[in-house]
Amino acid sequence: MNFIVSIPRSGQHMVAAVLEYIVKGHDLEYSYCEHYTCCKSFPCKKGSVFLKHHDFPQYTRVPISPENKYLVLYRKDPILQLEAIARYHNKKTLPDMVSVMKDRRPMYDQFVEKWCRRPDHDSNILVFDYYELLASPVEHMKTVFQHFYPNVPLRPEVWENLMSHTFLVDNGRRTFVPRRIEIPRVMDPVYYQQLQNALTSEEDRKERSMESKTTGP
Repeated sequence: MNFIVSIPRSGQHMVAAVLEYIVKGHDLEYSYCEHYTCCKSFPCKKGSVFLKHHDFPQYTRVPISPENKYLVLYRKDPILQLEAIARYHNKKTLPDMVSVMKDRRPMYDQFVEKWCRRPDHDSNILVFDYYELLASPVEHMKTVFQHFYPNVPLRPEVWENLMSHTFLVDNGRRTFVPRRIEIPRVMDPVYYQQLQNALTSEEDRKERSMESKTTGP
């Protein structure tokens, strides 16, 4: 099975759309199982080539097996990852943003621990930071393609046209709009610092609370 495992808002649909273009450009079969809105099973009951999954704790967890191949997508910076999730939920004020980010932080930490801190010999697991992928999309998508299809010769014309092709990508509201691969926008540094301070303050308070409970008065 071929899995595309990602934290929400880290490029799952964009990569799937680009991968579809590349795979079909090499005259290979492409099909993509949304899992949560498809069959909710492993393997896909419809026989899809690629399976989407966020590996949420409340659902059946993705098995790590040498028989499968995995592409893992996330944002290395938890602030950027959690802010993107909160923004997806249409949170606008700083307290609302921070509330969602704190709620999703355990999910992020569990995901990173399972997928992004793997031994070097896990050659069947390819991990990409969202921004790293977008910074050099052609070369990195070549790596992705060769990860899943190591014995397929690359067709130069597919890669030459990649950056000029317009893809249909899910914008988070289940409506599809044209979008190009591009260098990501940089978060306003003042806003970033506000989010970081809010989350750090909360973590410090929790640590002090735990210390007081263990040491006593």
